[in-house]
Amino acid sequence: MEVERQLGLPEGAAIHKQRMIRIGNGPNLEVFEISGQQSAEAGLTDLGLNYMCFYCDDIDSALACLVTAGGQALSEVHENRRYEDSEGNGAVYVKAPWGMLVELQSIPAGHYYPEGSTTRVWMPDPRS
Repeated sequence: MEVERQLGLPEGAAIHKQRMIRIGNGPNLEVFEISGQQSAEAGLTDLGLNYMCFYCDDIDSALACLVTAGGQALSEVHENRRYEDSEGNGAVYVKAPWGMLVELQSIPAGHYYPEGSTTRVWMPDPRS
């Protein structure tokens, strides 16, 4: 098939599903379900995309969705440290079925910035 050729997939591999996920008013994430010869799952020390973090307004619901979809929560939701340690914060790491590490994070009171900080972390516009 033409799309498989354009993506450089090996012979016999096929795309079964393709979805575009809009992440608030930030970036989009395109994901594919592809069959064919599989390699061992990647880990954090391997080359390639192996970690992604998502900001969540409702971290408990987001965690439940990831677990229902086959992810493995590596701990309970826990407090953030350092610059994300404001009131009501939380984070949890989830291992995706293919080995990628996904972090969910919620920082409802915003980031802490030490005196002299010159940059700010990008956050979605709550008005969008």
